[in-house]
This record gives sequence, C-alpha cells and structure tokens, in this order.
Amino acid sequence: MKIKSLLTLLLLTIGMTAQAQQIKVVERPYASYADTPSLEITKVTLSDTATVLDIYAPVHLDNSIKITSETYLLANEKKYMISSGEGLELDLLFGMPKSGAIEFMLIFEPLPMETTTFDFIGSDSDDYYKIYGVNLTEENNEETDYSVSDSPSGKHEQLFHNLIKPFEGKVILIDIWATWCGPCLASHLLMQPIKVQFANKDVEFLYLAGEDSPAIVWENVIADISGSHHRLSAEQWDYLHDLLDVKGVPTFIIIDREGNQSFHSTGFPGVNTMRRELNRALNKR
Repeated sequence: MKIKSLLTLLLLTIGMTAQAQQIKVVERPYASYADTPSLEITKVTLSDTATVLDIYAPVHLDNSIKITSETYLLANEKKYMISSGEGLELDLLFGMPKSGAIEFMLIFEPLPMETTTFDFIGSDSDDYYKIYGVNLTEENNEETDYSVSDSPSGKHEQLFHNLIKPFEGKVILIDIWATWCGPCLASHLLMQPIKVQFANKDVEFLYLAGEDSPAIVWENVIADISGSHHRLSAEQWDYLHDLLDVKGVPTFIIIDREGNQSFHSTGFPGVNTMRRELNRALNKR
C-alpha cells in the first residue's frame, strides 16, 4: 500500500513538473509593422496561465504613455484580453522619466501554445498603439549596420574636424539628437527609405548625442539605427552646439564632399527635402 502511495505521489510530481514546463519564451520577436516607435516587445512568455509581454518604451512622443484595460492580443481571429500590468498601471497616464525610457510587463489571457503570430491592439480606437504580426516562431536576429566610436579627444577646436575626418570625400548627414526626444526617434523611422535609396552612394550618416541621453538607453536605441554614433561629453556637446548653431534637437546638417556645410535644419524637414539636399550635395562640383 505504501509503495502504491509512493508511486501515485511520484506520478503526481512528474505530472506537476510537466505542467510547470509548459512555458514558451521568445526573445526579441520580429514584428511585421508597428504604428509607433514608442513601444518595443522585447520578450513574449507563453504559459498555461498567462501570456506576458516584456515592453521597452524608449520614449513617447508627448512624454507620456498610457496602456488601457481595452488592450488585447489578437490571434486566429480571437481576442485575448489584458489582465494587469507590472511596472505600469492600466488606464493611467504615465509621465515618462527624465531618462526617456521605461520597462514594464503586460499580462494577458493565455494564448494557445501553438500560436505562431499575434497582433498587439492597444484599443479598437485609432488613438492607441498597435503592433502587427508579432512572430513567435523565430527571434528577430536582424543585425543593424551601426558603429560606436569613442568621442575624439584633444582640443575642442579639433573636435568637429576629427568627427568628420573618417568620411573625407563623402557627403555626411549629421543628426544631432537625444534619446528623450520624441521627434528625434520619429525622424529615425522616417529616414529609413532615404538610407535605402542612398545605400550605394557616397553618403555617410553620423549621429551625435550628449550626456543627457543616458548611456544604457542610448546603447539600446542605437542598436536599431544604422550609421556611426558618438555620445559626447557635456563640454563637447556645448561646444558643438555653439559651433554648429544648434538651437534644439533634432538638428540635421549636411556636409558636402569638400567639408563645407550645405544644409542646416532645426527639426526634421521632411523626406523630400532630405532627399533633395543629399542629391544636391552629391552632385555639387
């Protein structure tokens, strides 16, 4: 009788262990389309009791973020409603911290383990976030062609020369930005078609940020931005602001092949203007 009881207990333990192992984790899932740069799903955890999304929010365009209790996941034409949040309370407007980034988790009704894709719907209203085609079959292993360089040392008078020297003879688009700046992040997305168009031409993209962009946030954001990146010291940042007449971020400056400034804009001037000015600098004789 004792042996039978022990066997029963062993089987129950095995069964409970098997149930506990019904967990599927996908890191950095690929998404087909997102209508906002302000939310990134960094991990999806599926279990028998819940689906948990780890969210990284680099910045929100109006410096606040709100996740409503109407948020749901859509998979195979069925809705899986949100139940709670960790690190962010549902239905409350959350002011972004000075660092310009927060991380939190959203807990939903459990998706079936065999789910391959789902949509994240902030609400049926057009005013809330939507991320479509979140893929649970493979992680997002796309590599971005970006480089990080140490800030040039030496006298401030040589700073700008040292920054552009590696690209001598090429057209340089300088993007002066910050991680906490919503329009800056939005412009990075808008510039993607421009980068594709000028990929095989003598155009380099140089991104400059300052110490008011926290290092850990900056490192996370630039991983998705192709180009050359520098995070300048406070003194270097102030010096370049004066030298280049930077009135705010984002600021865009185009340097022609001869090293002369051919374009300057405070704020993103639009895709068509950027395309025109880059072509003008390339064709300048």
